[in-house]
Amino acid sequence: MIVKNNKIIIENALQNQDLEYMQSIYGGYDMPWEYNDGVAAPEDNDFQFVVPVWGTMKMNDIAFNATVGILNILEPEFLLKIKANLRTKTETILEAGMHSDTKVPGSLTAIFYLNTCDGYTKFEDGDKIDSVENTLIIFPGRLKHAGTNCTTVNRRLVANVNYIPNPNNHLWKMLMTSADVEYQNFWSSK
Repeated sequence: MIVKNNKIIIENALQNQDLEYMQSIYGGYDMPWEYNDGVAAPEDNDFQFVVPVWGTMKMNDIAFNATVGILNILEPEFLLKIKANLRTKTETILEAGMHSDTKVPGSLTAIFYLNTCDGYTKFEDGDKIDSVENTLIIFPGRLKHAGTNCTTVNRRLVANVNYIPNPNNHLWKMLMTSADVEYQNFWSSK
């Protein structure tokens, strides 16, 4: 585990059988990918494919079950949203716009890379984390970041989890401000 600039990076996060199962579901032919006009916002002149996994009216039980290995690491108190993102191969790397996944105080965002490619996640502070299979990044939901497509493989696959952390999980304390801790205590009391 690496802790850097308010981000936790866990390499080889899942055991092989959990990774292979998740890859078979998220990367399989039966995953119901939906075209999304825009990546960070509809007007950003880009596109991606998404699957709502949890937290919307459209939920995917099979994908959710494949994500349990990640959830066991994160130990969420409350899930806000889980979705899968698929960006396709292009001639050059295209970065989406900077955004934060959630405005919920005290929340965390986790990005799990399902495959290795030349895509990456770039943060507003300049950090760039390469898309390396079986790597999990955890950071405060308020941090702005941008994803990319790829040029070396046909698709870049990520799972994205937004959640309120379990107060007993030590990981979240490394990432939170005192205001986040206050909100976390509020969420835990509910």
